[in-house]
Amino acid sequence: MNLNKILILLVVTYLFTPISAQAEPEITTIKHAKVLENNDPQKNFFIYILDLACKASEDKHGPCKLEASDVPMLQERQLKSLNSGLLDITWTASSNKRERQARAIKFPLMAGMLGYRVAVYNKTVKKQFSKTASTNDLKKLILVQGLDWPDTIILKKHHFNVHETNWYEHLYTDTAKGLYDYILRGVFEVSSELNNYQSPNLEMDKNHLIVYPLHIYYFVAKDNTALAKRIEYGLNQLNKNNNYISLLVNFPPHKNSLPLLNLTKRKVHIIDDTKRISEESVSAMLELVRRASH
Repeated sequence: MNLNKILILLVVTYLFTPISAQAEPEITTIKHAKVLENNDPQKNFFIYILDLACKASEDKHGPCKLEASDVPMLQERQLKSLNSGLLDITWTASSNKRERQARAIKFPLMAGMLGYRVAVYNKTVKKQFSKTASTNDLKKLILVQGLDWPDTIILKKHHFNVHETNWYEHLYTDTAKGLYDYILRGVFEVSSELNNYQSPNLEMDKNHLIVYPLHIYYFVAKDNTALAKRIEYGLNQLNKNNNYISLLVNFPPHKNSLPLLNLTKRKVHIIDDTKRISEESVSAMLELVRRASH
């Protein structure tokens, strides 16, 4: 068989080979932690952004898909599971300890607003949350936080009367029972959480906004440079023209809850040793949020 016949045979074979049988680009599977609070749509925000970042990076890194772990895990187990290979990525509030455990992708997923907090209190202490209450007044009340949370460390350092619990749901149930006076929850999460932990004994404070420096990042294994670069690239693509704040604010559970909080009318309490946060910077951030809403 001469060379021309061989070439013709190869071309015909290629043309009539089903597309499915031809080589396709390898799909990268990214395994993330299963959401603990699967009945709270707000908790899906980080999966939503991860999926967008995955797709936004395909031009440079090829196709990818997300896969949830089989069972939910507490935060410390998630971080350990990165380096053991059980997970590829997770998200959590950053601290020096956590950044020693795993590799943080330094893109603030809450745009610096993870530390913007409102109180949910047991109604027996409602008077203590009057408009005139000072930071020192709030420090006298019993505040419950998660064990080993980065903001627990911040609040203890600033002499808040902090008690700790291992279990997320106990923040609400034990406060409703009167075991604690109040909890502090992020402005993007508090409304949806209250919908899930409704109690006639609980009420969201309408007068105060507590602000401290706290960021939440995606984390990968220490040696997973490729995935870190991919997700960082995807996130930066999402933030072209400063568009990320719009994605954050207009995520449906956030968009529905933020107007109810009336944040600009609250008394601001700044808890910050770094002096990077000021009332002016808080006002500027809230104005940015207002402009991004649509």
